[in-house]
Amino acid sequence: PMVVRFYFIKHHYRGPLDFSMQDIEVAEKTYKRLINFFADVTPETCHQEMKKNLIVQAMSDCLSDDFNTSGLFGVLFESLDSLHNDVQAKSSVKGFLSVVIGLTLVPIAEKMIPITEEIQELLDARQQARTDKNWSRADELRDQLKRLGFQVQDKKI
Repeated sequence: PMVVRFYFIKHHYRGPLDFSMQDIEVAEKTYKRLINFFADVTPETCHQEMKKNLIVQAMSDCLSDDFNTSGLFGVLFESLDSLHNDVQAKSSVKGFLSVVIGLTLVPIAEKMIPITEEIQELLDARQQARTDKNWSRADELRDQLKRLGFQVQDKKI
């Protein structure tokens, strides 16, 4: 639900909205980026520390300007680098997003997909092909897994 909220709220309320699943996927990726960025700020801290700072003030100004949420998120994303090392400002911004915008920024539970014996055999065969540096076979197996609905993320061997 938070991804859908984020998707809708990042668009200006009077602008047209062309809904697509691809846009929802982009919103999910962006929302997860925010979740990860603010992960070290606890809910208790962000509500206690919710004080005005330049970033919160700029975000608030965007809301005062015809509820310009797209401008608010523009300010937010432009400020991520400066927030990285300022714990108090980071807490204030997370509190603002939580209390004013209604974004919980709580990690999203991922769907658990059971790995069948067939899928595990393909994964093992692919790993062995990578170990043997048989890249064409590894690519073949990755494509086969993709057709079955699995996305393989490689790590260095």
